[in-house]
Amino acid sequence: MYEDLFQLARTTSAPQAVINDGILDTEVLEKMKYTKEWLIEELSKRSLTTDEVFLAQLDDDGFLTLDLYDWTRKKDKPKPIPNSNP
Repeated sequence: MYEDLFQLARTTSAPQAVINDGILDTEVLEKMKYTKEWLIEELSKRSLTTDEVFLAQLDDDGFLTLDLYDWTRKKDKPKPIPNSNP
């Protein structure tokens, strides 16, 4: 059992930065066998652009971790409910 855990630890690598300070690193994406289009689509699913991302990291399993410049974006804030009382 312990041998399997050690083998697993050796086959995975640390997450790699694919966006740093809003700049997409296509070399890292290609090395990890992902495309720029794939990453843009993943950001689009979250209504994000690369300009809004401070750091994006991708691991071997395709798990994407995002750190945004501003986590309190205006479009995410709920709209106030108008007061119906006169």
